[in-house]
Amino acid sequence: YIMEFDFHALLIGRLSGEKNAVALAVLRQAFSEIKKRIPAFKAAVLGGPVEDEHLEIAKAQPYITFMGHQDDVFSFMNRAALVVGTGRVAIEAISKKNALVAIGTGCYCGPALNENHQLIKETNFGDWAMEKQYDYGKLAHDITLCLNQPEYLKKVQEEGYALYTRNYTIDKVYTRVQAIYESAKAAK
Repeated sequence: YIMEFDFHALLIGRLSGEKNAVALAVLRQAFSEIKKRIPAFKAAVLGGPVEDEHLEIAKAQPYITFMGHQDDVFSFMNRAALVVGTGRVAIEAISKKNALVAIGTGCYCGPALNENHQLIKETNFGDWAMEKQYDYGKLAHDITLCLNQPEYLKKVQEEGYALYTRNYTIDKVYTRVQAIYESAKAAK
C-alpha cells in the first residue's frame, strides 16, 4: 500500500452541523474499517471547530489527527495520498491532481472517476441530494482500494483532473453562468 505520504486520507470540511455528522460517521465507520484492513493507516482532518467529541475520537482512534483550520490547505493535500471531501474542497483537490473520494451532506459519490461523474455533477460532489444516501462500507472499500493499488490511485488522480479540466475550470463555469444569465434576461 501507499507509504510515502504523511497521511493516507485527508478529510477536509466544516466540523459543525450536518457536515460534522457526516464527518463523524466517516471517522467512526469508514476510517475504523480501513484501519482494520491496513494497520498502518493514518488520517488527518482539516476543519473546525474541533470540539470535545473530536478529541474523544482522536483518543479512541489515535491514527486520526485533527489539525483544525489551516490557511494552506493545498500543502496538506500534497501530504496525503487522497482527499475526502465535497463541494469547493473537492474541486480544489482535483484541480491540483489530488485523488479525491467525494462524500458530502447529501450522499456518497465515490472516487472522482468518469463512471461517477454524473452523480458528482448532480450533487456538487455529494453536498446535495434529493434522497440522502451514504455507504460508509463502500467508502472504506474505495479508500482501501486506492491505498492498496497505486495504479488505481493514479487513475483516480488522472480522471479527477480530467473531470476538472472538462467541467470545472473558471472558463467552463463562466460560460455556463453567462448562458444562464442570458437565458434569464431573455425570459423577462
